Amino acid sequence: GSDALYVMNLKGITVAASNWNTASSFMGQNYATRPYFQNALEGRRQLFYGIGLTTAIPGLFIAEPVRQSGQIVGVVAVKVSLREIEKAWANLSTPVMLADSRGIFFLGAIDEWKYQSRQPLAAKDIDWVLKHKQYASRDSFPLINWRIQQLAGQANYIIESTVEKQARRYLALDEALPELAWTLTIMTDYAPVDKARWLTWIFGSL
Repeated sequence: GSDALYVMNLKGITVAASNWNTASSFMGQNYATRPYFQNALEGRRQLFYGIGLTTAIPGLFIAEPVRQSGQIVGVVAVKVSLREIEKAWANLSTPVMLADSRGIFFLGAIDEWKYQSRQPLAAKDIDWVLKHKQYASRDSFPLINWRIQQLAGQANYIIESTVEKQARRYLALDEALPELAWTLTIMTDYAPVDKARWLTWIFGSL
């Protein structure tokens, strides 16, 4: 189910690719600037999500060093599409959003929130994203239009925002994905929760 499997030499030039006979072939392309190549060249497995330099299609890149007689002689990588996951999320009644290690939402059910940041970005973080062209030519990641209300003693919190020009209120919970350094935010419409609280208050008052 992967989009492509390809092998790069020590200079980052692709010397073999499963899509060699397509219009968007990786053959001859240089991916030396990609962090997954750089880390694999140092002997470490690397997972990296970004927009493809050749195809302009986003995906998850997984890279490993290629060794011969104990020496690293190249890097092998596989690109995996997350389109099916995003399609599945779009059909959920509870919105789901996924943010990278810097807090930039790159995948999720609400399109207008994509490539916005859940926190102010440091200059060094923006420089890193631009240097590696993680999100292609995109160079601006505005702070998401969220008003957050923390709930005392609880891990979840309330988000007030505007989606498709409609005021929305969500009950949200963050789930850390340590291996990828990503954060999954799961939300549900707060209106039923609010109504239940209101009815409970009325009942208690009576």
